[in-house]
Amino acid sequence: MSTKPPVLPDADDRRQAIATPDHAFVWASAGTGKTHTLALRALYLLLNAPFLSPSEGEAGSLPPEIGALYHASSRQERLKAARAVIGSLILTTFTRKAAAEMQTRLYRYLESVSAAESLSHLEAPNAGSQAKLKDPLFYEIVQTVLKNLESGSAGQDGPVLAGQDGEESFQRLRGGAQALSEQAAQLQISTIHSFAASILRRYPLQAGIPPTARFAREDEDDLVGVKDQVLERWWQQKVLADPQLQNELAQLLQVVPIKHICEWLKHSYQFRWMSQAAEALPLKNEKKMQELVDAGYALVQALAEGGGSTIESRRDQLDQILQGITSGKQEAFRELCGFIQQVKGYFFLDRAKTKTLQVAIRALPPEHSRYFQSWTDFYVPAVRHCVAKEFGEIWTVWTGFLGRFIDWSEEAAMRELGLITFDEMIRLAVKLLEEHPSIRQAEQAKLRALLVDEFQDTDPDQLRLFKALLKRTPRGQHEVLGFFVGDTKQSIYRFRNADVLSILDFHRHYERYTGCQLKHTEFHLTTSFRSVKAVTQFVNHFFEKELALTNEDEALVPFRSDEEVLPEWIFTDKDGEGRGFNADQGRIYAAAQTLKTIQEYLKRSSSEKPPYKDILVLVRDGKEVDALLPVLQNAGLPVISSGAKTFYRQPEVLDLLNLLIALFHPQDKLAVAAVLRAPLLYLPDPQLHDLLEEIPPEQLFHSQETLPEFLPQEVRTRIKHLRRLAAERLKKTLSEWLADVRAFIPTALYSEPGDREGRPLVRIGRVLENFKEAMEMTVIPPLVWLLKQRARAAESGRRDSDNPGEDITVATENVDAIRVMTIHKAKGLEGRFTIVYGWSAILSDLGESTGKRSSAEVISLTTQEGERVQAFSLQWGPLKIVTSSYPEALELERQGAQSEAQRLAYVATTRARDRLVLLCPRSKGRSFPEEIKDFISSAQSKIPADSQGGQVEICNGTLRFIYQPGVEITPQKVPSPSVNLQEDDYQSLWGKRYSDYRAARPPLLRHPSDPEHQEGEIREDHHYLGKADRETGLLVGRLVHTYLERYLLDDAFEPEKLSVSFSGIPELHSDSNVSEAAEKVLKQFYAGDLGDPSGQPYRERVRAARILGREVPVYLQDEGQAWHGIIDLILEEEGVIRAIDYKTTPEQDPLPETYAQQKRIYNEALRRLFPDQDVAFEFWWLK
Repeated sequence: MSTKPPVLPDADDRRQAIATPDHAFVWASAGTGKTHTLALRALYLLLNAPFLSPSEGEAGSLPPEIGALYHASSRQERLKAARAVIGSLILTTFTRKAAAEMQTRLYRYLESVSAAESLSHLEAPNAGSQAKLKDPLFYEIVQTVLKNLESGSAGQDGPVLAGQDGEESFQRLRGGAQALSEQAAQLQISTIHSFAASILRRYPLQAGIPPTARFAREDEDDLVGVKDQVLERWWQQKVLADPQLQNELAQLLQVVPIKHICEWLKHSYQFRWMSQAAEALPLKNEKKMQELVDAGYALVQALAEGGGSTIESRRDQLDQILQGITSGKQEAFRELCGFIQQVKGYFFLDRAKTKTLQVAIRALPPEHSRYFQSWTDFYVPAVRHCVAKEFGEIWTVWTGFLGRFIDWSEEAAMRELGLITFDEMIRLAVKLLEEHPSIRQAEQAKLRALLVDEFQDTDPDQLRLFKALLKRTPRGQHEVLGFFVGDTKQSIYRFRNADVLSILDFHRHYERYTGCQLKHTEFHLTTSFRSVKAVTQFVNHFFEKELALTNEDEALVPFRSDEEVLPEWIFTDKDGEGRGFNADQGRIYAAAQTLKTIQEYLKRSSSEKPPYKDILVLVRDGKEVDALLPVLQNAGLPVISSGAKTFYRQPEVLDLLNLLIALFHPQDKLAVAAVLRAPLLYLPDPQLHDLLEEIPPEQLFHSQETLPEFLPQEVRTRIKHLRRLAAERLKKTLSEWLADVRAFIPTALYSEPGDREGRPLVRIGRVLENFKEAMEMTVIPPLVWLLKQRARAAESGRRDSDNPGEDITVATENVDAIRVMTIHKAKGLEGRFTIVYGWSAILSDLGESTGKRSSAEVISLTTQEGERVQAFSLQWGPLKIVTSSYPEALELERQGAQSEAQRLAYVATTRARDRLVLLCPRSKGRSFPEEIKDFISSAQSKIPADSQGGQVEICNGTLRFIYQPGVEITPQKVPSPSVNLQEDDYQSLWGKRYSDYRAARPPLLRHPSDPEHQEGEIREDHHYLGKADRETGLLVGRLVHTYLERYLLDDAFEPEKLSVSFSGIPELHSDSNVSEAAEKVLKQFYAGDLGDPSGQPYRERVRAARILGREVPVYLQDEGQAWHGIIDLILEEEGVIRAIDYKTTPEQDPLPETYAQQKRIYNEALRRLFPDQDVAFEFWWLK
């Protein structure tokens, strides 16, 4: 018996939005199914395309072949019609992932129609199951098309289908849907940058794009400092070749340091309006200047009665400067500007800390007091007068120099570097459409609709592109329908220039911007399919009553009726001794509390497997990711993360950069030493120093000098391999050579415990891909690029680093692990159990001081009225140049930052499905806004004063507030974020080790499988074989080790992967005997034919256990000997940490002396690595 779907409160809005004949804006709150609505709107437009004729009065029409979609007599005609239909729709998304998801959804809808044999089959595809109408809006679209088919067929002269059997209409619909699904790969669903690039590719000549230009990839993290490279080209190719520019530069350098000039040029490259603002800056108005001086004298007089030594000193200083101005003293206005800069923090009403000063300013006449409300009120006219009076001629030279740079730099990245950046894609596409009406009309002629996802994250330049596409031509073609889906409450990308006020202005004045005749309609989605009632009630109350972000009309209505747990707000402001704590201690507490909360959740879970995947932890920034990850990982929890600014701190990234540098630059001793010590060669310090004494670093990889005998055979082999790589660098294509480099890297050695995503492999791939892209651009030498990347590693721990390198994210949905990510990265995701680790940081962002940028910054934003405000405050020689609109811009910036902090809080809380926990440690330096202070104080007041903490339900019973005073904050051992790459420091580090080694020779390092009194390296004991067979046996063992190192967790053995492993071992060459023997062993392993003495296959044990590490290096000093080796595999089985060593020999009983020694050493290593756990060691016999 079927159950009628429940009626949603916003059902009418959903239905009308999907089928509207007009332009539409759909405001979809968090979790309300905006993607579903957008997909169905696209489906509606595709299936109904033949019936959507131009509106009345429109002269143009869509391509005529569209009408043949349902009545074409041949498949070829239907496919032609389907191509035209698909070409009439554009859908832009925020990310490539969202575009792929949308494409998949539409394909599934089309495929479900084309695969159904009849309408009844479509409505109940699984007759024997309970699957019924789960998506009524989808079936309404189908019914609408059928009604259109039965009432009249587009493309025919009349309603030839009227009255015919409904099943015949369905078969026509099915044929059209099948044609559309066959062409679904051509759907124009992409990010807006990809869409802009597609327009430019269609008209490269008109857009002025050189044939060799490359479009930046959307997954390209590092565009190798495009701005810096453009600036370098300006100096090297333009200035050095132009005597006039050189002369102007020489004049400027007498006043302005080159550092300031470069700062201006960098900013003006992005903000081209700065040239005009600079030209308009000098103020040659003597009357205005006198008003300013009079105001200064008035304040001096008002402070005549004193008010403390500091005020008296500043008053006298101001008086002296003003007298200098009155007497015509040179540089007097410059002194005045410098004085205002010094006292701006307390000499003006908005920051005045003394009552004397406040009273004096308020007592001034309005014409004087207006200059002392804020420092910019006085400083801006003062600096404008100063520029006009003292720097008039040189300022004219400067604005001319700046203007010439701005003219030259337009499209410079494309012209000079052969690269079209993301911003340029949009600007060039807008320019193309605006300056070539025929191209715009040609693009519009194909289009019926433009659909925009995540509309709230659109920036002003992207809005210009939408306006250009939607702008209706008078007496021209049909209107292109706009359909915009978004939620301004979730706009959190201001750092990418997303501008909510521009978006609202576009919505408010849509008819003016597009010239549309059809109306535009608003729809609101409020039914939340994500969160339970407890979460939605808290969100509704907190963001309406406490933060004033939402209103009653935007309140979320929960669809789910699951069991509920009240959201929790856990607050603490004192440590175990009753004192406040700093920000670092706050992060430590939040990390410990996060771990405790997760462990409690896992204990209460009724699932057979721990529900790691259900847990989502949200942080404010990469610093919080860095603080939290080690705590969770050290507790043995599987974790994946996104948003950590640690890419250049990863060992495999740094080692790969040093490897490439060493191969390109023999003189880089730092790189050579780093390669020798890294897992690439794994050479201990004593041998490293002995080697570099015998062979100079610059010759080690770039000569054929005989390697010393004391090096292990494996190290000698790999150094020879590196020499081949260095020699072949110029003989092979870049792609081939980089593939060889990648094959050289022992990727398994970089595997992280608990890594479920293969992050090291992806990081290595990203470095190599970025290097390849940079080299193909041919604008920067290889070594320069590599050294810049290594320098970024040195800066990655610094707070002022511009680009520390965001770490990779491989998976967020499908890996069974706890997800830790920044709120920005979690946009669009959800978690059954959501912990907001960064809640206190978000609340701090709401504070009054938030958004007050450094004075050396450029601001460009939109007012409530839709007007653009553009301003800057930049150092120029002795002056800080501040434009007149800067105070207004600064205030708008502050308000915008506070508003985004509210939206960030909203996005964080609305990720929760079942349970929400907000962690709020308030450190001494963290300031909350007054409304949040009052909120917390009110909650604390409801807890008995004599109790040691407690909890109370607040927010009309929608939130459980938990106060935890006196928290013990134990410092965590977290790896230092800094990476010291200074050569002198680095050499002194291992130089000291070397001197210690020389003073007291430690025992030579041995492998655990070495005989007690025999030199050399013996990995496998093949003593029972002849010499030739022994060598083959060693190579078989190495090949098996290499394969299992990479593919241990695969479901089955794959011969082609063995070929990859085979090619990575140069000594094997084409030895088929080795390959065949290894293949035999591996087939037995993956088939489960090899097992332990109890009969349990090794393969099953791997599947059942938790892998803690593979190819783990071990260094150990024991009983007067120093040992080093590699443990093949470390597992955790039923609480026992077990080390495994693969042996490609038959089982030995009793164990040879070498194997017994290896077992003893590795057991000792395990005990030291895991001191509080049961450990064991065993051999896995693979023959």
